[in-house]
Amino acid sequence: MEQLKKIIAILVLGLIAAPIFAKNTSCLKFGISQSKYTSTALEKEWPLFINALEKASGHCVQLLTFNDQGALVNALKKGNVAMGYVKNKALIEHKKTLKPIAQVIEKNPKTGKPMTSYSSYVIAEKNSSVTSLRDLKNHKIAYTDPYSSSGYTRLKQELSKAGVRATWVQYDNITQALAAVKEQKAAAVGIWDYHFEKKLSNQQDYKIIAKFSSHPTPYLVVNTNQIAPALQMQITSKLAHFKGIYNIVGFKIISNAQP
Repeated sequence: MEQLKKIIAILVLGLIAAPIFAKNTSCLKFGISQSKYTSTALEKEWPLFINALEKASGHCVQLLTFNDQGALVNALKKGNVAMGYVKNKALIEHKKTLKPIAQVIEKNPKTGKPMTSYSSYVIAEKNSSVTSLRDLKNHKIAYTDPYSSSGYTRLKQELSKAGVRATWVQYDNITQALAAVKEQKAAAVGIWDYHFEKKLSNQQDYKIIAKFSSHPTPYLVVNTNQIAPALQMQITSKLAHFKGIYNIVGFKIISNAQP
């Protein structure tokens, strides 16, 4: 009789715990890089998107934060998160299980019109001898984020194409990087064109030596082993007109988001 009571008790506990376990396993893990966003954004703005994603997917969604985009993409690749907000599409190229399913449509801060790409400048101190990318040979280049398209990866790619070797020096933030260029401790730095034109009060201290266009806006990326094609389509169709955080005004569905 005592043995029977124990069996019944175990079964009852199992029935009570089962729904909780099932709910937890059905949650989608969504990742972002924490360093880019303030605590206010994490606490007040991202939950708006998470709520929309829950409604779109029909699943509960757990928001996970990572120190940088590299750590986020690595977690996506390993399946530790099912979906993520990837700012630089180049980071997921040649990764078979990672697929962009939608691209952020942003409100252009300069024109107010929707955009899916932006431009950047490479700037140098106004009186320096550097006037082109080729002049950066054997010089120091300031940067802040090794995963940034405008500040690092695109410039590095273009220098490599031109056969220009330079030394990269990392700074904690763009203010420090700009100061290094102004003081000629570094020869140049890559910067978002809007930041340079609208937010930099002393832009007269610098000169533009190169401009890069067609930096894509961020993407929603999934691990295809975690999210089935049907669910991918369901999510993108319902998030197409999402807006409410930052300057996001919608999502452009990627045509190859389904097999």
